[in-house]
Amino acid sequence: MALLVESKIYYESLPADIKEMYSATGFCIEVSKKFLSDYYSLWTGCRIMGKILEVVDPSARIEELRGASVHFVLIVPPLGSIDRLHFSEECWKEVRDYGLIPDETEIKVELIEAEMDGDVVSLFPKRDVVDVHR
Repeated sequence: MALLVESKIYYESLPADIKEMYSATGFCIEVSKKFLSDYYSLWTGCRIMGKILEVVDPSARIEELRGASVHFVLIVPPLGSIDRLHFSEECWKEVRDYGLIPDETEIKVELIEAEMDGDVVSLFPKRDVVDVHR
């Protein structure tokens, strides 16, 4: 069981200190705060781990990434109802060559756990919860 998120991939410029401090890229997906940062009291910099369930771009499904591990860095904007999950630098290097184009490619991920200050929390371990952003 986990948090299942469907989102387009976006690019958002991050300040250099944030990128360096958290090893985050500008490539990200969106998830509702009510399912992540608000629900689990998470903050910017928490690492979110999961796996890729599906990747679809306008011309095809990218089957090679199905089941691949994925690591995100959580960015919690002070306003609004959306968290941003930025691909970690390490993870982005593994998936970028498949042509994950911002504003075109959609991804479905299973978010399994969050790591904060060395503690690991399972995300929705009792049932699947779905959050869709398009």
